[in-house]
Amino acid sequence: MYVEFILTCAQASYPLTPYRNTHQTNKKGNIVPKEWLKLIEKSFVSFISKSSCHLGTKTEFDKSQIGLFRVTQADSITISDIEGIEFVGFALPNSVQDVAEAGFEPSFTFELHTHGREITLIGLGPARTINHSCNANVCWDFENKGLTYLTDGPLKDIGYIACPIKQEEGMIIRPGQELTAFYSEYFGE
Repeated sequence: MYVEFILTCAQASYPLTPYRNTHQTNKKGNIVPKEWLKLIEKSFVSFISKSSCHLGTKTEFDKSQIGLFRVTQADSITISDIEGIEFVGFALPNSVQDVAEAGFEPSFTFELHTHGREITLIGLGPARTINHSCNANVCWDFENKGLTYLTDGPLKDIGYIACPIKQEEGMIIRPGQELTAFYSEYFGE
């Protein structure tokens, strides 16, 4: 069961430019470059322009969760319906030892093993709301996509990755159904 809530561009009472005059960009010692905040904005604008998916809530595991759902009006969802929706992740700098203490939400972070090292990523953008399922209907490929890093400055170890969402081959996403991805064998342990 889920409750639908939709915000269209016409209903938004604020400019869709969250990187301007936001708390994060004006915070002393901000570690997220404005260019990367623009990537998140682009991801949200692309998502809002899609009529095939929307944010909604569901009650499962005795709590309410936000998820990404297929609209109920369409007859079918195609790969092109989810093109442009990306999972945007940022690699936190090596100096961040305690995610919560650094001001980040720990539940948005996960470990990624890449190029022989373990990095902590924080997921941002609308695809962050795609929940885990062992029987996933969408996916993204972190493993074969490298991170882009800052090239200068004191925070050279901050990287970002933007992975397009893809429909799992052979999976059908029915009207009202939640989009889900397989996180890992160890998720929830």
